[in-house]
Amino acid sequence: MIYQGRAFNTDGNKDVIGAHVSQQNSYLMGICVIGDYTSDVPSDAARISLHEMLAWKASDRNIDPLGRSLKSGFGMQDNIAGHRDYMSTDCPGNSFHPQLPSVRIAVDALLKGEVIADKYYIPQGEHDKGFTSLADAVTWLNSNNLAGPTEFRITADLDESGTDIVFDRNDLSNFRSLTIRPDDGVSPVVRVRQLHFFATKFITIDGGSSRTLTLLLDDEEVQQAIYIEGSSRDITIRNTNITYENRSATASAIQLRRVDSGPGFGAPAAIRILNNRIGDSDRRFYDGVLTLGSSDRRVQLEVRNNEVFVTRRGFTDWFTTGSTYSVNRVHSGAEAGIWISESVDGIYSGNVLHADRGVHLFGSARPRIDNNVITGDIMGIDVSGAGPDRVIRR
Repeated sequence: MIYQGRAFNTDGNKDVIGAHVSQQNSYLMGICVIGDYTSDVPSDAARISLHEMLAWKASDRNIDPLGRSLKSGFGMQDNIAGHRDYMSTDCPGNSFHPQLPSVRIAVDALLKGEVIADKYYIPQGEHDKGFTSLADAVTWLNSNNLAGPTEFRITADLDESGTDIVFDRNDLSNFRSLTIRPDDGVSPVVRVRQLHFFATKFITIDGGSSRTLTLLLDDEEVQQAIYIEGSSRDITIRNTNITYENRSATASAIQLRRVDSGPGFGAPAAIRILNNRIGDSDRRFYDGVLTLGSSDRRVQLEVRNNEVFVTRRGFTDWFTTGSTYSVNRVHSGAEAGIWISESVDGIYSGNVLHADRGVHLFGSARPRIDNNVITGDIMGIDVSGAGPDRVIRR
C-alpha cells in the first residue's frame, strides 16, 4: 500500500517540496518506508510498492536508477540513495540500507520491462506466463533481472534428463530470490541429469510440507543429483523426495564442492538441506550429502530432519566450519552414518544413525556430538583419529 504524504498542489504540480533534507528538498523526492529496519528488512509487499513508486518517478523525470549525479553540497550521489547519505540519521536502517543496490537494480528492471516478481508455470499450459521445461526457465533466469520474489511452479511431471541444468546467478538477494515448487494440488516428478548451482545465491527448492516434489536422478555418468559449487550461498533444498532411476556406482544425492581458482572461487555457505527424503530402502545412494571443502575454503551448511538411505555414508562432512547436522535419520551401510573429517566447530545432535559406525571422527577441532541414537555392528563412535577439544555426550 502506498500512502500520499504532502498533497499534490491544486494546480496539478506533482513536485511537492518535502522536508527530509534541509535546504535540498527542491530537487529530491523523499519516500518513507514505514517501519524500523535496524535489524529487520521491509516486507516483500513494501519492497514491491517502493520499486513501483521509484520506477514511476524515474520514468516521469528520465532518471537513471543505476546512475549518479552531482548534488549541491553533497558531491556525487546515487540517484536512489538513503536518508543517511544526506543527513545524520540511521534511516533507512542498518539492515535496509545495504539493500539499496538491489532496489536500484529492481527499479531498472521495471523500467526495461524485464522480469518482475511473479509466478511462472512449467509446463505453461493455459497460464499466462511460463515455460516448456525447467531447462528453458533456468536459461531465461540466467539472463534476466528479477525485481522481486519469483516462483517457478511445476505443474506436471518433467523429463529434464537430457542436459545439465545450471543455475548461474550470483547477484540474487534475499528479496530478489527464486523459489521452485510444485503447483497447488499436484505431485510432480522431475527427472534430472543434474541440478547444478554454480556460484549462485538465494534459490530455494521447496516441495511443501507434504513433500509433493520428487527429484529423480536418471544418469549413470554424473556423480550427484544436486551439485552446489563454488561461492554459492543461501541455497535451500527442503521438503523433497530425492531418488534415482539410474545412477553411477558412487553417486551422492547432494554434493557441495569448493572452487580453488577462477570463476566461482570459494566454497558454498549458508546452505540448508531440510526435511528431505533421500533414497529409500530399495534405492540407496552411495552417499547422502557429501561436502568437499579444504582447509582454507570450508563449506558451511545446515542439515536437519532428513531421512537418508545410503550404501556407504549418510553424511560426509569434510572440511566444513560451523555446520549443523541435527534430527536426521540415517540408514547406512559399509562405513558411517556421519563421517567427520578435518571440520571445525560442527554440531552433530539428535540424530538416529543405523550404520556399521554411527559416527567416524577424524582430525576435527571442537566438534560437539550429543544426544544421538546409534545402532551398528562395529562401533558407535570411532574417535581413533579425532582432533582436539571434542565434546561427546549422551
